[in-house]
Amino acid sequence: MSIAPAGARSLYSFDGSNLACGAEPYLVCFPYAGGSAQLFRPWSNALAGISAVLAVEYPGRGRRYTELAPQEPEALALEIAQEILLTEADNAVLFGHSMGALLAYLVAITLTREARPPRALVVSAYQAPHCLNTAEAVHELQDSDFVDHLRKINGTPSELLDDDESLALVLPIIRADFRLCARYRHGTAPVLPCAIVALGGLSDPLVDRGGLMGWRDCTSSRFELIMFPGDHFFLHTAAPAVVTCVAQQMRKFAER
Repeated sequence: MSIAPAGARSLYSFDGSNLACGAEPYLVCFPYAGGSAQLFRPWSNALAGISAVLAVEYPGRGRRYTELAPQEPEALALEIAQEILLTEADNAVLFGHSMGALLAYLVAITLTREARPPRALVVSAYQAPHCLNTAEAVHELQDSDFVDHLRKINGTPSELLDDDESLALVLPIIRADFRLCARYRHGTAPVLPCAIVALGGLSDPLVDRGGLMGWRDCTSSRFELIMFPGDHFFLHTAAPAVVTCVAQQMRKFAER
């Protein structure tokens, strides 16, 4: 069967012919702030024969560029979860990097409350929800200071940040995503029954080992922490190692 539901807005399939899932786990990838589903196109090729890959397309970018940027993380997570519930949700492995990790976690909560928890949750470069510093308001910085912050965390190409026309297009999207994260407030949430694997960068200036270890409190199942060389965007600088790690984890999840 095809795991991408007909008419899906959030879930993007790179290769429909690769989406027969049966009882096998499949991967749903959530981009970081400012990112689009296309970030994970290389993963679809790299994981061929191991796992089908879907990516989430947030409003305001990619094929959804005409839609307004999301305002509330819980509402966006609910929209995504509703589409996953039309698939073999019990076999979904949710992967999110940075902002994507928060949204993947909120989707996992929604699926769990619907008695259809995901097979596993892989959170990358994001502190556990109860460890977040909610006092930060990066999205409120002036443009010049906001751009300096983006340079510091090393996730946006310099040539884009140096080009005024390109910056005018992408900066509002990135700022809106930062605002989305800032609006999250951790409250009462179920402990997830699925495994959680946390990935981190050894030189990440934003997320420390303690914040990553906090994810073990969010699951009643297996927890694992895996560290990679690199900063907040080790997802790119250590891409081969990250993809190999995800492939290994998908094989483990298939053995459940």
